[in-house]
Amino acid sequence: MFSNLCCAGNSPDKIVENDTGDDEYDEETFDDDRSFDDGTFETYDDDRASKSETFDDRNESSNNELFITCINRKRIINSVSYSFDGTLIAIGGKDRKVAIHNTSNGKRVGLIECRKNVQSVCFSKTAKNELLAIGGNDKKVTIYETKKWKVKNAFRRDEIVWIVTFSKDAKKLAVGGDDKIAAVYDVGNGRLLNKFDIGGFIVTLSFSPNGFHLSIGTINTKMVRVYDMRNNEIVHEVFHKGYVATASFSNRSQLAVACRNDTNELKICEANSFNIIHRIEWKSAIRTFAWSGDGIYLAVGDYANKATIVDAATGSKIRTFERRDLVRAIAFHPDGQSIAIGGKDQKVVLVDISGSDISGLSKRDKGDDENIAALKGEIASVKNFVKDDIAAVSANIAAVNANIAAVNTDLKEVLRLLNQGKRFN
Repeated sequence: MFSNLCCAGNSPDKIVENDTGDDEYDEETFDDDRSFDDGTFETYDDDRASKSETFDDRNESSNNELFITCINRKRIINSVSYSFDGTLIAIGGKDRKVAIHNTSNGKRVGLIECRKNVQSVCFSKTAKNELLAIGGNDKKVTIYETKKWKVKNAFRRDEIVWIVTFSKDAKKLAVGGDDKIAAVYDVGNGRLLNKFDIGGFIVTLSFSPNGFHLSIGTINTKMVRVYDMRNNEIVHEVFHKGYVATASFSNRSQLAVACRNDTNELKICEANSFNIIHRIEWKSAIRTFAWSGDGIYLAVGDYANKATIVDAATGSKIRTFERRDLVRAIAFHPDGQSIAIGGKDQKVVLVDISGSDISGLSKRDKGDDENIAALKGEIASVKNFVKDDIAAVSANIAAVNANIAAVNTDLKEVLRLLNQGKRFN
């Protein structure tokens, strides 16, 4: 149904009027002269995982038959990310830890201790040498190699980091936050490749699939900018009446942008032209969203404690999952058969979306298969017609060439006779 995943960024709730302020900065001060000790990765056997971290969530929602498992954390969840093969999920939040859990049973297999709140976690989407990037209130970004969970690279920032994201090939990492600068690093050597001073608190970053473009969203300037990283020029801007919540490219190069407050809506823009093809109104403010890997669907989390699956082609809402509190993080499993939902209820639930209960998805998939088959038939037919036309044109060209050759022969004979007549005269 789906494949891979595209995640959008995390944004601070404290900017929102009348919000609970649950993202207020820690009072603890950070001394830049302190040693730069990176969080160590502590491994766990499945049998050692705490029972309090995993439990059956089937009785907490009317959608209970769709729940796979629930992972209970002790503090608010800010960010979730699936590994490339979907066997692991990274969870970051206000407990100042990044927990790595097995997605099949929900048990914790590893833990990374951080100094302050974790705002963003992101697995690279590469089968070999998979990486995990972490950013947060400690004003630094750390990249781990997941085979041995060793630190590959680390970067200091001047302010809180709200978002980290890899390019599709995992060669670049984009970082943004309260310093109002979007920085793009070379993952291999740590060199700064691009620097965009956008003049606002950066809450969302996304690479285009080809890696040429970077979308940058700021919460206080109410706009999303798309830059061409080859020349650092602005290629497009999307303005809003409300604050930008998040923005992200799909694997089809479509750009989706969600805003909140004055206008609660989700905009979906065409690839390349960035023309808006859908404006989807939302009853409450949107907090986060994620694209499915095929770019057909969006999973949207909002302040009404709901996670909703949206058809990007039609703009229609297909299925909604109720939660107990604000949805702050959401992601598609790489196989597209489930989604992870995390939030203020301090839990991450893995929800099965592959069953017949989601009739809209099932029908859409079947219809897609039929349309693809029909399109392939039309393409084959067109190819046959083109082959026949090419053969006919080739035959005509051969005939024309033969006529030209005959005319050339006649011309040569005429010239010969003319020259012969001149000699007689």
